[in-house]
Amino acid sequence: MYKTEIIQKLGGFPKLYISGGVDIVLAKRLYSKEYIWKVDYTAKPTHLRDGLRDELTHQYWHGACKRKLDPGVLNLREVLRLLFSPIRGLDIAIKKRTPANSLHLPIIVILSSKGNSNEHMT
Repeated sequence: MYKTEIIQKLGGFPKLYISGGVDIVLAKRLYSKEYIWKVDYTAKPTHLRDGLRDELTHQYWHGACKRKLDPGVLNLREVLRLLFSPIRGLDIAIKKRTPANSLHLPIIVILSSKGNSNEHMT
């Protein structure tokens, strides 16, 4: 959910030539005008994907879109996310008592990075 008056002050929703990344562009605009981007982590999304395969496909696509929004080589944050995703995946699996999650996060991060890297090479 967005505050309409602030979005209008920032020039409205960006019209991008790719599907993903509206939130990234809005966040950059907000920060440049010294607004704060807040996320309510208790909110329940209504756009859940249809299973793991759909989520993995989306993450690959998101990585490709990210490269178009933020060209350049992989940054340190992305490299660290890739390296530490197995540890974080295990942490999530233990906390949620879902062993399969120990693999989900690393696979998601790898596919996102792969989409990002492939888009960078083209």
